[in-house]
Amino acid sequence: MSYSDAGVHHHNHEAAPKLPMDDLPDPARDTLALTVARRSLVHVQTARGCQASCTFCSIVAFERVGGGSTWRQRGINRIVDELEHLTELGATHFKLIDDSLIEPPRDAAWCTAFADEIERRGLRLRMRGSIRADRASEEVVSELARAGFFAFSCGIENFSESALRRMAKRADVGQNLAALDTFRKHGIYVQAGHILFDDHTTLAELDDNLVLMRRYDWTISKGIFTEMYAAAGTNFTRRLLKRGELEVDADVLGNTRYRVRDPHAAQVYATLKRWHKQHSAVYDKAIDPLSAPKALSDQELALFHELSVALRRVDIEFFGELLELAQNTGDPARLEQRCEELLKAEIARTEPWYSRFDQRMNHAYATAGLVYDADDNPFLC
Repeated sequence: MSYSDAGVHHHNHEAAPKLPMDDLPDPARDTLALTVARRSLVHVQTARGCQASCTFCSIVAFERVGGGSTWRQRGINRIVDELEHLTELGATHFKLIDDSLIEPPRDAAWCTAFADEIERRGLRLRMRGSIRADRASEEVVSELARAGFFAFSCGIENFSESALRRMAKRADVGQNLAALDTFRKHGIYVQAGHILFDDHTTLAELDDNLVLMRRYDWTISKGIFTEMYAAAGTNFTRRLLKRGELEVDADVLGNTRYRVRDPHAAQVYATLKRWHKQHSAVYDKAIDPLSAPKALSDQELALFHELSVALRRVDIEFFGELLELAQNTGDPARLEQRCEELLKAEIARTEPWYSRFDQRMNHAYATAGLVYDADDNPFLC
């Protein structure tokens, strides 16, 4: 813990002990009326941490600082008590901000007990949460849907087996696809976390991703370009530092850079990133009602989802053209030139489409009574 006392900064090296979550008081809700008025979801936490060990993730690294388990939970009665109290105060939509909702000992039986308790109290809740693909079985998802979940974020991360192994993901491609199919079966919106590039990305891996991005273009995503972030304390960052391959920008955010080793994949990386930066403001605004998310009706959700899918299909089309160029151009210097030509041509060709899309998006915001006031994305560098 760090604190300031009379202008003197103190840093304690020993972390405070972790308390059982059921012993912690419920958070203050003095801004609840503003949250509801802005149609934002009310945040509730039922667990902290995660039991996975993905190379890029800082959650476990952070939890290990305090010692003990890297995942801990609240009991069902304490969770539903808080949800019930918030509904009495006017809340209807909730975001469960757990890093990972379902970890042992939580399982399908826990999901059934959770849904049963909500039904027993006569609560009609709308909830969004985060879940790992290897935990999203039919039994789990069906019971969570009964409890009131309408959306999940799910770290799919990649559609290539070799990339998933490099990330130390617990789920394989088959489990990722099964999870997405199960969500869709139960009418649950999915923001599919994706990491398209890291230092070892290959054209073959990019092709694996393109094929399945086309099949699952209905998933919610903030733009086609994504890369592994080198967060402090992660295995990925330690590996880069050990090899002397990590550059840290001199800005307050501590942004990092590293090289994509394969020259053809590196050119796809550079071009796709420039495409993404060209449209980043559009992505952020289009996805906000679904990813933040907002307290929307079924019809409003469908409207914004339709917009996000339309936007993603344009991205996937450009990604396909770019990847085909990389696969059919042997000389890296020639590839760089051809990618530059493609990028400029496609930005010019699609400009009228993006203009019309922006009008559609503004109309959707007006129809839903939403106001977008987010700052520009500071992480694109």
